[in-house]
Amino acid sequence: MEAAQKGQEMLDFLIGSAAQLNESVPAPAVFDTLAYGPNETADDIVRESQALLREIDGHEAQATHTAR
Repeated sequence: MEAAQKGQEMLDFLIGSAAQLNESVPAPAVFDTLAYGPNETADDIVRESQALLREIDGHEAQATHTAR
């Protein structure tokens, strides 16, 4: 409950600051129901994302080593 309140306070602050600076505020993102596969959870997506990041890091390390 306290975390939600703090989050709301932060959003209010950011929106208020943007208004004072005449900056636009991005439109809220709409949850994409197609982002998840059948029976897929947020934890599954986190694991897949971490695996992809490790793979990208491996490719970058290999490219750096090859370029030397």
